[in-house]
Amino acid sequence: MRRSQKRLLILASAMLALIIASALLYMAGMAILEEKPRDFWRSFAWAGETLSSTGYGGDSSWDHPAMVIFVVANGDENATAILALRQAGFSGDIFALSISQVSGQLLAARLLERETISVDAHLRILKSTATGFEGRHPSELGIREKTGASVVAVERGDDVLVHFDADFAFAADDTIYVCGSENVIERYLEVFAKRSST
Repeated sequence: MRRSQKRLLILASAMLALIIASALLYMAGMAILEEKPRDFWRSFAWAGETLSSTGYGGDSSWDHPAMVIFVVANGDENATAILALRQAGFSGDIFALSISQVSGQLLAARLLERETISVDAHLRILKSTATGFEGRHPSELGIREKTGASVVAVERGDDVLVHFDADFAFAADDTIYVCGSENVIERYLEVFAKRSST
């Protein structure tokens, strides 16, 4: 075996060992400190996504100070934003999605012709129309406040918009993508199902 191959093997083994160790620590911390047990594979996914910066582990229910320190020390770039939301008094489902996650799911939804798609085990993206929202900004509608759901993208013609500046307003032909847990999506549908009259 050549020297470079040996180094690569050592590096890959060390990364795997670090992910496994982080997963076991996370699993123990969630069970002992948070009293919200996680199985090994969910913990392994969190550790792999967080340590490799390929995504966000989708788990944001840390209240114990030791767990918060552990998560921040592991490099979860969304942890500080989540902690700021908690300190501001937000107690609902907190999640973070990258633009690539949203784009990938939108593409999958379009190709598979689905109205609801799964981001991970806990999050769904719902495809909806802008009927009743025309001329209004997402924040003006209070979607997040009323349901806990977040508008993560708007499809307008061939464009997919993921940033909504102050001048943004829904158009009649827009397709809206709303994200949240299964319960949050159900609340969104209950609150906004009859919105054509609003």
